[in-house]
Amino acid sequence: MTIHKSPLFWIILIVGLASLGLNVLLWQGNSSPATAAAEDQELYVCPMHPQVVQDHPGDCPICGMKLVKKQASASSDTYTDSLAGTVNLSPSQEVLAAVATAPVREATIQPSFTVPATVAAVEGNQAKVTARAMGQIKKLHVDYTGAAVKKGQPLYDFYSPDLAAALREATLAGQARSPKLQESLGEAARGKLLSLGLDEAQIRRLTAQEEIPETITFTSPLSGVVMDKMAVEGDWIMPGMALFDILDLSEVWVEGVLYENQVGRVQVGDSMEVRVDAYPTEALQGKVSWKAPMLDMMTRTLPFRVTLSNPEGKLKPGMYAEMRLSEAQPFTALAVPASAVLRTGERQVVWVKVGEGRYRPAEVRVGAQVDGQYPVLEGLNAGEEIVVQGGYLIDSDSQLRTMGGSGHQHGAPAEGQAPPEEHRGQEMQSSPGPLAPPPEGHEGHAPSPEPGHSSHSAEPGKSKSGQVETAEALYTCPMHPEFVTDDPDARCPECGMKLEKKEK
Repeated sequence: MTIHKSPLFWIILIVGLASLGLNVLLWQGNSSPATAAAEDQELYVCPMHPQVVQDHPGDCPICGMKLVKKQASASSDTYTDSLAGTVNLSPSQEVLAAVATAPVREATIQPSFTVPATVAAVEGNQAKVTARAMGQIKKLHVDYTGAAVKKGQPLYDFYSPDLAAALREATLAGQARSPKLQESLGEAARGKLLSLGLDEAQIRRLTAQEEIPETITFTSPLSGVVMDKMAVEGDWIMPGMALFDILDLSEVWVEGVLYENQVGRVQVGDSMEVRVDAYPTEALQGKVSWKAPMLDMMTRTLPFRVTLSNPEGKLKPGMYAEMRLSEAQPFTALAVPASAVLRTGERQVVWVKVGEGRYRPAEVRVGAQVDGQYPVLEGLNAGEEIVVQGGYLIDSDSQLRTMGGSGHQHGAPAEGQAPPEEHRGQEMQSSPGPLAPPPEGHEGHAPSPEPGHSSHSAEPGKSKSGQVETAEALYTCPMHPEFVTDDPDARCPECGMKLEKKEK
């Protein structure tokens, strides 16, 4: 069946298509200028307060400085991103901040902690040689401090009338006729010789001789080092005088302290690795031999010690050391250098490089520091480029932008804030009235003098540096305190800011 359409139908169809085409052309023509205008839109920002952004020229409402023009398509992201926490740095700023980055990588972590310590002498390995009888030192066999001695080595020859008399009594006791009397006299003479400083071996040897020797040789009671020598050859000495101080260094203590949160992690008998600054490549092994029964009330720490064998005498009392306790098996995890983690109160932040000169903060959770690095528990992914040097400067820049530049303390103070102070500690008061815009065409040159006022360099009563010699009230620029004038309506010739009043 054939349907015949009337000429009116075709006319309506042609007119509708033409109208549709014309509307499309008109829409494209109107949208293109708008898009181009949006792309070429100019924004104006404050150099000191980058959060102040507007689409027309004007003055910063915070400091009164003239806004600087920025192309939205070129660099407006710098200020938009700064509000979100991202910081943009130019190549020169990165060099000045010494920014260095490194990728996040996996590392083998050995859970452990270190304790600073000091090498000390074992208290029981020290002996003082003292005189037990009055007499004279005839000869010194060891005549300087620091000499190494062996047990039984002669120290000095001693002449003593009291010792000679006691030896004669012991000899006569052996010649008694009655065995009972001989035994009783011998025991009394033997006890007297022991009280005068002789040992059993010396008594047997001296009493067996036919003649009593003029001097008696005294020997070292232990092997070690002479730490102090008070004996002088030829001196007459009295009972109780100290002659030598000998220290055995074949074994030493390494002493340290534990904080309260570490006390439960160290037990007597635990093995610890010890390193001393004198031999940094040598790792010595020792065991915890003692923990104090109570904390030091002043420092809130618990002293403890590790006993180390020292056969070669390389460890000296007073040396600095470091003790390390390995607490568990090593594991593999993402790790970052300790310098990359910034602790800002309750948070831990790492700055991540997201583009050329662009950095964003990443909140992370890390474990205990081991060998200068932190294991990352969450917040970072492998391969991300992080800031390992210069992060504090980036973080400071971000904080200043977030706070609206309040750290600079220049210009009019914000509502509820105290007026800013000069570096010299002198109080300044803000000038009354709103901040007026700086002179047009301000490019770092001094503004033209206002009617009735001359330039500060030619005004009477001022030096060439702009310092007022005599005036009741002075006005200065918060950003350039070297400029001072007594004209309350003047502006800073360097930045165009309104001056602040200060008392002379």
